[in-house]
Amino acid sequence: MPEPAGPLQSQLPESTSAPLPPRGGRPALLAALLLAVVLGALDSSMLNLAFRELIDDLASSTTVVVWVALAYLIAATAPMMLMTRVAETIGHGRSFQIGVVLYGVTTVLCGMADDVGSLIALRSLQGFGMAMFVPSALVLCTAAHAPGRQGRALGILVAGGAFGLVLGAPLGGWLLDVYGWRAIFLARLPLIVLAIVLVYLILVSQFQSFLDPFLILLAVPTGLAGVLVTLWLTGTTLNVMSLMGVVMMVGIVVSNSILIVEFARRLHDEGRELLDSIVEACRVRLRPILMTSLAFVLGLLPMAMKLGTGAEAYAPLARAIIGGLGVSVVLTLFIVPAACLIAHRNRKPSVANHHHHTPAHD
Repeated sequence: MPEPAGPLQSQLPESTSAPLPPRGGRPALLAALLLAVVLGALDSSMLNLAFRELIDDLASSTTVVVWVALAYLIAATAPMMLMTRVAETIGHGRSFQIGVVLYGVTTVLCGMADDVGSLIALRSLQGFGMAMFVPSALVLCTAAHAPGRQGRALGILVAGGAFGLVLGAPLGGWLLDVYGWRAIFLARLPLIVLAIVLVYLILVSQFQSFLDPFLILLAVPTGLAGVLVTLWLTGTTLNVMSLMGVVMMVGIVVSNSILIVEFARRLHDEGRELLDSIVEACRVRLRPILMTSLAFVLGLLPMAMKLGTGAEAYAPLARAIIGGLGVSVVLTLFIVPAACLIAHRNRKPSVANHHHHTPAHD
């Protein structure tokens, strides 16, 4: 007898929630949630041991370096309620995926930081990623299990968080003694890669396809090409700030791609022809994509032009986002739909949805 579905579908609007993984995919989901919680807990205790090394290596003071820890804690806790509301709008699965990728990329960049200012900024983004995935992890864990199993699943997540807090101090001390403070960040790269792979498997289970996640990620190379061309034309170097811009740009272009692929798939399952579904998805989703992208570009334009006090330090970040979005918005509307048409040319609409199809959908 199949387990009853969890409450997530009733908590999220149908238009924003992705289907939950089937029973066979729940171990991968729980593993991804647990690994993300452990990684987040490790950060709360590992770096506090490295203040003296940070002061010496980055030529800073205790008053400044203490913000390396505080920036992470503030960014991880202050916006958590807001991010919960955002997750209810965009879907908890998507919020978890974006948060894990943002957290993982900024963790690696923290280990490459050359000055304390960049490290504090990256730690803020790292904490913001944690604020995105922790609330969503709890909701997804509850929704993916039957009422009789929810307590055990949540207990595993809580135990994982406690384990990360306890493990952080001895592991951080050992890494600090043997390899230095940068290893505190870089040594977690294998776990971060594993977490991102598990997140991809969640995408596979949500879309019930190994192909659709790849179609969604086709938007990323177009954005990266735009970043490189813009940095070259403006004479900007590829540094920590521009890499931070790349991280933010990737999150936006992936969301834009998801809007097109997910809506086209839904229309096709309702009985429309594949070509008509893709064309309609591009037409309907064009306005929100343009509104989001133009808001970012216009808002960051003064920073990219170095207008105002302190704008020069953040100009690489703004230029990376503007260049990536400018190219990606144009190319994504051609490359992703074309790839979707080629990949699904033999795909048939869902039989169940096709029987319920009515002319009103057209």
